[in-house]
Amino acid sequence: MKKKMHRPGGFTLVELLVVIAIIAALAGLAVPQILRARKSADRAEATNNLKQLGLALFSFEEQYGTYPSRQIYQDNTNQFKNASGGDSSNDLLGLLLAGGFTDSEEIFYAKGGARISKKPDNVFNTPAKLLEPGECGFGYVMLQGDLAMSATSNNSGCALAVAPLKPGSGGANPEFNDNPYDGKAVYLRIDQAVKQSKITDEGKVSLPNQTNTLFDTGPDSVWDTDNPDVKPPK
Repeated sequence: MKKKMHRPGGFTLVELLVVIAIIAALAGLAVPQILRARKSADRAEATNNLKQLGLALFSFEEQYGTYPSRQIYQDNTNQFKNASGGDSSNDLLGLLLAGGFTDSEEIFYAKGGARISKKPDNVFNTPAKLLEPGECGFGYVMLQGDLAMSATSNNSGCALAVAPLKPGSGGANPEFNDNPYDGKAVYLRIDQAVKQSKITDEGKVSLPNQTNTLFDTGPDSVWDTDNPDVKPPK
């Protein structure tokens, strides 16, 4: 009688390669979606932090007449003992912590907005620990000449805090990084509104239904004759 030939158990090499190819294809489809979801979550976190930051800035402006500036620090050093008096957004926005307008460093965090990424440790009892590099990811907007804006003297549509800037970018024409938040920027306006807008190929922030970008100046812009000066985070 002839013996029946039994096929060995398990996959053949060809079958194994087919399975690997299918898994690789599925992973290739899933990874972009996962990355997009993560960027969306990071953008949502930055948006929520901006809302909280806006409340602290509003309280500060209500007490001192303008938003944070080195001049206010110099005139009230006894009230800002833990501040350093520097001119980065970490130093200037840090006045909100040093002055007791918020008790959390977490509201200053925005992933991708600083040169490094460091989650806040909520330790700010010395100038060195107050918003250390990476703990603040928002650029802070002033006017040229280190002039602080105010709710009474500046257009309510002017941006007050923004993210994510390209590392080290600031001044009158800052460039934005389109990677961290999937091509979008977030910003806080003087009227307390928090907005999300697309970043152009040139690194500018477009405005809905307008030809101007966020920091364009001139008579047809919210800045009019003012010149914005964005202080970048460190």
